[in-house]
Amino acid sequence: MRSPRACTGVGEYFSTGQRELPLAERWDGSRWRVQPVPDPAGARRGGELSAVSCPAATRCFAVGQYFTKSGSVALAETWNGSRWAVQPLPRAASNTFLLGVSCATPRVCAAVGNYGTEIWNGTSWRFVPMAAPSGSQALTLDGVSCTSGSFCTAVGSYFSRAGGPLTLAETWNGTAWRFRATPNPVARGRNQLNSVSCASPRSCTAVGVDAASDFAPPGGFAEAWDGTRWRLQATTVPAGTVLTELFTVSCPAPAACTAVGTVAGQSNIMVTLAMTTAGR
Repeated sequence: MRSPRACTGVGEYFSTGQRELPLAERWDGSRWRVQPVPDPAGARRGGELSAVSCPAATRCFAVGQYFTKSGSVALAETWNGSRWAVQPLPRAASNTFLLGVSCATPRVCAAVGNYGTEIWNGTSWRFVPMAAPSGSQALTLDGVSCTSGSFCTAVGSYFSRAGGPLTLAETWNGTAWRFRATPNPVARGRNQLNSVSCASPRSCTAVGVDAASDFAPPGGFAEAWDGTRWRLQATTVPAGTVLTELFTVSCPAPAACTAVGTVAGQSNIMVTLAMTTAGR
């Protein structure tokens, strides 16, 4: 969102022929309008957009995946104020996808997914490997937040030889990614960070979902970065809560974050959940 009169949302929809297609819509302050999104060459079964970032009123970047006969392929598109266009990705191949993108300026973006990261320099995307913890496998970065060309934070999950998933966080210094240790709310359980938002290089908040096992009810959790280390944050849920999930977070200032997800009580009926923090 750039202003109350300039917002962009992305996702997917199904055509009358049940073909999954990428979707983008633009809010002008009065109503939403669908924007045509082109299919990349080689798309056989359509595609989807997972995230969008708009560093200027007439510039947006969206990422996701498209589907071919041999699997999914990472996708990036850009909007120039009048139309969307597909952008080449140097390392996009079969079984790759992008889940998050963040742009500090129209010339500084980072996109993350399951095969590595892509860095935008104002002209083209450049592949950069993730920072892998020792003994890790199946790394996936789900969200990213950039405050400048020399600072981004990305979060997700990975598996170790002992199991997982475990929480994963990395920082970008303008040259390479660096692994940052994060606490796991459930030891020997299932832990994943879904989204992160940074108000500054010394103030980031990430949210995710944990569970004791594949069969246990999930719980939503939050972690805070102070420029040196990650710490778990206390979260408050409604009385009678059985399960919670936190999917995304936004922090326009260090002392103001809003996270959203779902919550359910004994009835197991899922309803929307929003929580805010007034300070640390």
